[in-house]
Amino acid sequence: MVDERGAIYLFDALQHNTTLSTLDLTGLSRGVHLRQFPVCQLSDALKVNATLSCLRLGENGMPSPDAQVNIFTSLMDNKTLKELDLARTSSRFKVPPEFLTSNTTLTHLNLSYSLCEEPSILASFFEALTVNSTLTSLKLANVEIVDSSENKTKIGDSECEWISDTLKVNTTLTDLDLCANCIGNDGIQCIMEALKINTTLKYLNLGVQRHMNRVVPYPPSLKKVNTSVCVSW
Repeated sequence: MVDERGAIYLFDALQHNTTLSTLDLTGLSRGVHLRQFPVCQLSDALKVNATLSCLRLGENGMPSPDAQVNIFTSLMDNKTLKELDLARTSSRFKVPPEFLTSNTTLTHLNLSYSLCEEPSILASFFEALTVNSTLTSLKLANVEIVDSSENKTKIGDSECEWISDTLKVNTTLTDLDLCANCIGNDGIQCIMEALKINTTLKYLNLGVQRHMNRVVPYPPSLKKVNTSVCVSW
């Protein structure tokens, strides 16, 4: 187990390392108290590191949504990181829209099995994707949204309107994972309308959708809309 001191030493060394390309810290906070996760040191390292291309931080707990904001902010001008995995983080993710509009390197982003701080954050996230020109793979499986009253919902029909608007104009995404959410027939229809226009998406995962406490059946017409997209159900 890595304790707080060990994590700080690791991140301080990352500022000077010139060879490491992949850093897998999945589950690091199992040995670090959640309030002591050294986010500041990690952010400082990411600002200056020029070799890291893959960073996996899944299954960790961040002290607050702002802690994740610090990580994204530090990557705004990063020119090397291509893959960022934040799946199954135990705190709410808060991706600043300006990150997706300014970063020109990241190609793979995994936010599956995470909590979104509020609906407006997710709306801004998809709006930013309309101008992002590098992200090719986005994983949003089983994403829960927490509103101001602490009510939790998953990505559903209303969120599909944002997703549809994004897919209609985005020209870089090739892989989109939306499985294990609550997308019903209306949401699927929104996505189908976008696929009539989108010419770049190749893989779409809509598996295990539960809407109104029932499993949504696969719509046969989905394949007919865009034959170049492989849809998993």
